[in-house]
Amino acid sequence: MEQKIREQLEEHFPKNLIKQRDSGFGKFDYLATATVIQRLNDVLKSDWSFEVVEHIRDEYEIAVLVKLTVGDIIKMQWGSASIKCKKNSTKIISLGDDYKSATSDALKKAATLLGCG
Repeated sequence: MEQKIREQLEEHFPKNLIKQRDSGFGKFDYLATATVIQRLNDVLKSDWSFEVVEHIRDEYEIAVLVKLTVGDIIKMQWGSASIKCKKNSTKIISLGDDYKSATSDALKKAATLLGCG
């Protein structure tokens, strides 16, 4: 990867794009998936792709392995999400949303391997 592209991917994000979430262990900073995708599109001129390679589901969690490809560079990373159920119930709210969350998590983690975020 060209040094200039790497530097553009590694540029700090403006503070207004950095979100905060309470994890139960304290607050942590994160970027919205759309923000990371926009950076990849802007810097790489949309010349990148990703695919879900594998997914695992148990009773409580989904894990997704994605492959992020930029030219001849391939980065793979796992992401996960808890399966959300209705309060005081085992009825799942939206399994599709949980898979999407795990996939988004994996994509953002793979993008960090390129220096993005």
